[in-house]
Amino acid sequence: MKAFKINTTEFTGLKSSDFVVNISDKVQGVGTNPSVFPSPDPSVAELQTANDSLLAKINAAKNGSTVSKLERNTQREIVTGLVLRLLAYVFSVASTAPTEEEKITIVEMAKFKIAKSKSPLFVDKVQDVRASWTGNTGEVEVRYKRDRGSHSYMIQKTHTDPANPGTVWEHVATITRTKYIMTGLQPLTNVWCRVIAVGANGPAVPSDPAMSIVG
Repeated sequence: MKAFKINTTEFTGLKSSDFVVNISDKVQGVGTNPSVFPSPDPSVAELQTANDSLLAKINAAKNGSTVSKLERNTQREIVTGLVLRLLAYVFSVASTAPTEEEKITIVEMAKFKIAKSKSPLFVDKVQDVRASWTGNTGEVEVRYKRDRGSHSYMIQKTHTDPANPGTVWEHVATITRTKYIMTGLQPLTNVWCRVIAVGANGPAVPSDPAMSIVG
């Protein structure tokens, strides 16, 4: 799987007129996909209005006064802040997709650019989670495959069948290894475990649960 990161030079390396076009592309990308981006923050209208204001100030600053150029620069900073908020929103939407490829598709749908990186933009759902009694009273070991790009893993447990909509998951530990032994469990009960990978841009979706009988 390829690794990706956001190309932030599109915000810092463009002249003002090109910056306006860049923002307009993002307005269109998010605005024409309401089923994917149902409640953008900021709203498409807010970003469009700010971008229109920037364009007007760019035109006013041409051969204009020092004050008009300052107003142009200030408005660009305002638009930059808004588009960074939009980027955070797009990331939050993309993080719900099950694979990195699908996450990247959502980011690109919003017209944010992707560049190659050594680390994944997102981490995927942890695979092959297994839970088994260790042979010691009240102990269950959880094992799983390492997810590339993860810097830690959250272990959660429940004694209620996850098929039950009212199931509540309890946080057990946050670790960096790919195995963990839970202790102090009630013997002769069922325990379900799941693992959540955490990367640079936050947690992935939880793994499928694994069940063990506590000895």
